[in-house]
Amino acid sequence: MAQKPDDFIAELWDYALQVPMREHPWFQGIANHRWTREEIVIGEVQHYLRVRENPVYFGYIAVNAASERVPGLSEVVLENYMEELAGERSHVDIMFQFLEEGGISREDADNADPAPGTLAAIEMILAIARGVLL
Repeated sequence: MAQKPDDFIAELWDYALQVPMREHPWFQGIANHRWTREEIVIGEVQHYLRVRENPVYFGYIAVNAASERVPGLSEVVLENYMEELAGERSHVDIMFQFLEEGGISREDADNADPAPGTLAAIEMILAIARGVLL
């Protein structure tokens, strides 16, 4: 049985709040200079591979939100869409700019192999967005 949307959102926030961004090992490694420039670029290629799927996620989420007719859900989806994909530069554009500065072309980034964790994250997010795991 699917969770109620409010319960599901509360569960997701619980996960997010377990490791605040500034305490996340990746960002700690950057702040404390544990990672080399090359390691940061490799990690951000993986980030790019996940983020470039955002339009797909949001497409599924928008369709599901419209069909569910849950009050306020479509508005939240639209707000997130505007933050991630609309405007002069999307999250993907910003990620690509970062990679260009690191010497990675769009073609190289697009053709990079996702690490197992990246692939798992992409598949899990797609499954959730399609409503398979709810």
